[in-house]
Amino acid sequence: MAASKAQPQVDMLSQLRDIHAPDPVSWWPLAPGWWILLVLIVGVLSWLTYYLWNRKPEIKLSTLALNELNSIAAKTPSTQSLAEAIQLLRRLLMARVDKASFASISLLSVVEFIQNSKLATIKDSSIELFKNKQYAPDFSISVEQWQTLQEDLRKIITIVETESTKISSWVNQNNNPPLAQGFAHD
Repeated sequence: MAASKAQPQVDMLSQLRDIHAPDPVSWWPLAPGWWILLVLIVGVLSWLTYYLWNRKPEIKLSTLALNELNSIAAKTPSTQSLAEAIQLLRRLLMARVDKASFASISLLSVVEFIQNSKLATIKDSSIELFKNKQYAPDFSISVEQWQTLQEDLRKIITIVETESTKISSWVNQNNNPPLAQGFAHD
């Protein structure tokens, strides 16, 4: 009986074929994961190309303000050129600081804050021009005062660009609208 069981095993072994290696795996066609990755890469590259192609060069406000100050500085010193220079500084501050908060604070107080907080050293002659000279009907401004004011305005414009958060927080702390004080309840 043992011999009969061994015989069928030998027959089964004789029916086996030699081992065949599978065909080599081809790199093409790609698996679905590679297609997804390829589509994502093409999409990101397309978006990046579109973004870089269509973006506009960013020009700092301080650069524009300094260019405008240079055109104002080319004029002769007068009440009008002083008013234009001060108006330029006011526009720059309103663009960098909260407009509603800044509107109720004088430009002189901002300049004095910059001077007192040692952000920049502003000459007394420039501070004097900020006080009342811009509103005086007739006054003479010397070339030296005009050049000093231009230097100080350049410093202030640079400070406004770099320290706008410090100036903005100071403006918000020192802003006390008159209407809000009138409606305070005890």
